[in-house]
Amino acid sequence: MVTRPPPSPPLPPRPPPPPPTAYPGGLQQYLGLSPELTILNTLMGCTNLTTQMQGLLNTGHHFTFLAPTDLAFYNFIMALDIHDNWRDVLCGAGQVAQTTQLLLAHFLSGVTYSSTITLNNATASLYPYAFYTSFQVQLLNLGGVMTVNQQMPITTQTFVPGEYDNAINGTAAVAHMITAQYLSSNPELSILNTLMGCTNSTTYLQGQLDGGAHYTLMAPTNPAFYNLMIALDIHDNWRDVMCNTTNGQVAQTTQLLLAHFLSGVTYSSTITLNNATANLYPYAFYPGLQIQMQDLGGVYVVKQLKPVTAQTFVAYEYNAGINGTAAVAHMISAVLAVPVP
Repeated sequence: MVTRPPPSPPLPPRPPPPPPTAYPGGLQQYLGLSPELTILNTLMGCTNLTTQMQGLLNTGHHFTFLAPTDLAFYNFIMALDIHDNWRDVLCGAGQVAQTTQLLLAHFLSGVTYSSTITLNNATASLYPYAFYTSFQVQLLNLGGVMTVNQQMPITTQTFVPGEYDNAINGTAAVAHMITAQYLSSNPELSILNTLMGCTNSTTYLQGQLDGGAHYTLMAPTNPAFYNLMIALDIHDNWRDVMCNTTNGQVAQTTQLLLAHFLSGVTYSSTITLNNATANLYPYAFYPGLQIQMQDLGGVYVVKQLKPVTAQTFVAYEYNAGINGTAAVAHMISAVLAVPVP
């Protein structure tokens, strides 16, 4: 008889990860000691926000700071085509006010740790901005990945692993590094963002979502709008033309934008499932009219029936959740037309 050796003793449990670093010296200590945040540190300095925000912390205010890494800002800088002179541009006299507004969008009201995000995952995943009254951002724990979803304009970021829950000023604030800069982290939708703003569509549709509506947004990229502008021969003055409130054009722009909202929430998986049987989907604001969406060999294709147009989803830029499960957005390669019967 062969004697089996005794079983090996169980391995000791892995040691817990080290606790997040605390920065009792305040915001400048956090920025100055984080080599991944050199661009953010520079911009916070040239806008005087480091000093101003520290003053607010010292007088009893509480914030959650979503801190974009240098890599996040590099992508932003490349999209703006400002490259090596980014400091001169973003800190310049004519731009510094806009840079300030961009940075302020990274501060949320109150102190929200990742444990709170996890606890609120299914019930209260919207958190208020500190400086944009009545607007909220979504924070979710998706299978261990802390995810940030901005509602309008549509952006998605994630927390940098191991670089969140950093306490600042004791319990006055907490910082989480994120993978993309906020508010403009989808620079490919900046024209859509501008038009949604000047027509008041962002505010109107956000109100509809908050009231229980459900939509699928087909979001044309900047190149899609560039092609439309060339066809309309409006070029550099597109903003003045499309947002004009004196000649009725802004109403036409509104109708164009509303054509990009479909009823209900349709993810790419649903399109694939319905490919051969139920591939027509209703517009949200054009009753009785439908649009076709199909998965053609992994390429998601959008076809308007009248007038006839064809678009595709931008690769890897679809299925972006908005307001939790209230809406979903898919970037598309061309602007839709206003549908007709």
